Amino acid sequence: MKAKFSQLCKKKSLAIAIALMLGGQTVMAQEGLYEKGQIQLDNKEYKAARDTFADLVQTGSAKQDAALYWLAYSQFKNGYDQRALNTLSQLARDHSESRWLDDAAALKIEIQDENGQSIDVDNEEMKLYALNSLMNSPSEKSFGILKKLLAGNSSKQVKNRALFVLSQINDPKAFDFISVLAGDSTNTQLQEEAIRVLGISGSEQSMTQLINIYRSSDNEATKIKILHSYMIAGQSEQLIELAKLESNPVLKKQAIHLVGVMSNADVLLEMYRSAEFKDFRSEILHALAIGDGAEALLEIVNSEEDQQLLTEAVQKVGISGNDATAGYLAKIYQENDNSEVRKAVIQSLFIQDDSAGLSNIVKTENDPVLKREALQKLSLLGSDESLKFFDDILNGED
Repeated sequence: MKAKFSQLCKKKSLAIAIALMLGGQTVMAQEGLYEKGQIQLDNKEYKAARDTFADLVQTGSAKQDAALYWLAYSQFKNGYDQRALNTLSQLARDHSESRWLDDAAALKIEIQDENGQSIDVDNEEMKLYALNSLMNSPSEKSFGILKKLLAGNSSKQVKNRALFVLSQINDPKAFDFISVLAGDSTNTQLQEEAIRVLGISGSEQSMTQLINIYRSSDNEATKIKILHSYMIAGQSEQLIELAKLESNPVLKKQAIHLVGVMSNADVLLEMYRSAEFKDFRSEILHALAIGDGAEALLEIVNSEEDQQLLTEAVQKVGISGNDATAGYLAKIYQENDNSEVRKAVIQSLFIQDDSAGLSNIVKTENDPVLKREALQKLSLLGSDESLKFFDDILNGED
């Protein structure tokens, strides 16, 4: 029980730290978690995906309903059927208007069916089985059937499945139809799935079609969907090129963010040092943080003269941190007398659960503001070392 409580404290502490440290950038951090989870699912890394979406649920993300669905899906893929059903129940209870309810209902049927539970077969489920049949044995009539289904009033789950089946048909008409949907911003639901299907395909033809739509569209939302689809397809080179060439600051930031999700730390470090990305250095720091770019961040910390960027870089070291960064954070604290930078070090040590680093600051710091900051963060960790530290205080020991 004590171990579970300690783990819970740590997870809550991490959520608190991110909220304190990132403020308006919290949403971007949550987006990073969501995209990481999607990549893990695409790679069939279901255990890692389960942990990622569990963390996202705890942050109170704006995508809470989507995070709950994918958490349930990854739990199911890991063999935790009852946990998955419980998570789906939470989704239905807490998000009664969610667009993910159709997907959740279909997943619930799949889980219960696998466990031999008797469930009535409704019209939507019949359509899903029919679509499976079309994919397993496509005929010349398949394209017409799927096209009609997509124009009808079926659920999002059925239409998404129909689009995927359509993408598996070796027929130029099917590809052309998906391409038309991908460029049609008047039907956002089908457009989003069509762009995603092209990304999943990953074929040269699909990638060419996506970049053609990107270049011809003046719809920002459509372009963001295409950027995400390039990430799904693993097209890091295309994302890097768009990050460099894009003049729209919103799209440029999104491309940088996705380059970080794909863990291209060397490229991001090159961008950071380039004059053309001078106004986007904060976004690059964030991208490095979510993309495990700890070493690149340390290089920036070691050379950055701008105190605001230095402070941000130190904050991001905490998020991206690995075993090598803890000792470096203590060194930064000792060598930099700027109070904001020192506060950033304290927050980073907190995120990394570094009780030793925080307790050392409490013992040696003469500034009462910084001492209090470190003391407060240390009190939230709940580690054996922090408990001993406070136990010594309560017992009157120095």
